[in-house]
Amino acid sequence: MFSIVIPLFNKAPFIRRAVDSVLNQSFKEFEIIVVDDGSTDGGGDWVKEYYGDQIWFISKENQGVSSARNIGISKASFPYVVFLDADDYWEPNFLFWIKETIKSYPDLGIVGSGYTTDEKTNHLNKPEFQVISDYFKIADYNTLFTSSSTVIRKDFFDHNIGFKEHIVKGEDLDVWFRAIAYFGTAYYVNAPLVHYDTGASEGSIQIPNFNRTVFSEIYNDNFLPKEAKSWAIFRDKFVLLNAWIFFADSRDRKEGIALIQRVQSGFNLAKLPYHLPKKLMEKIVISSQMKSWLRYYLKFCFRYIYT
Repeated sequence: MFSIVIPLFNKAPFIRRAVDSVLNQSFKEFEIIVVDDGSTDGGGDWVKEYYGDQIWFISKENQGVSSARNIGISKASFPYVVFLDADDYWEPNFLFWIKETIKSYPDLGIVGSGYTTDEKTNHLNKPEFQVISDYFKIADYNTLFTSSSTVIRKDFFDHNIGFKEHIVKGEDLDVWFRAIAYFGTAYYVNAPLVHYDTGASEGSIQIPNFNRTVFSEIYNDNFLPKEAKSWAIFRDKFVLLNAWIFFADSRDRKEGIALIQRVQSGFNLAKLPYHLPKKLMEKIVISSQMKSWLRYYLKFCFRYIYT
């Protein structure tokens, strides 16, 4: 039923936890595809030797996580593709509840679940299944889907571009948004079935060149494969919530300003920080504390003012 794609690059301390969390699932109809994207820490060799024929192991030269995911998708033999990052892990009933959601909604094309940063195992009763008919209306400050909790019907990739390999920031959201528009309805298991390891990700966040982010394409007329309800307003909110990342470096500031100028929906209070003096905005964005205040302010605008 499920093909689990795990891209691996220099995550040797964490990969066993990720793979074991799949092998320990209560629902057993799955295959595991680990794609080693040119690891140099020995993690790929260890996985291949330790798990043997329990997994499908693919080794390739380093070309980025999108390339690794695309190769995994191309090898998938089940109708649903599930993504799991090498430094995250699942609750034992993750696949079971996803299967139950599909059983309840056979036409389902994309489904995700909640996540937690708590290491403790969650003992869950039956979680709530949510049918989201107008995803872009409710997802402005919480996009719901993550790179370790999202399941997409494989036929999406037969008719659409997979992960865009030139995008290195927001490459997952690019796929989620396009898949939601393609299928029309999103589904969500409202329970923390995925453990997201913030410690494993520390120090790995870098802001790439603007042209290698999803924001460089999000206003393209053909960005979505089909017209989607509430997309235009969601897009403007999404940009205002996140465009601050381009104001830390003068090299991308020009593109950041141009991006803000494309917002047509008003939201003047949310635009306000982007009109601050250049040096002040740079200071805010590079300061962890002030950056947190900025993000809280922007989220407040869309949660309580522009609802």
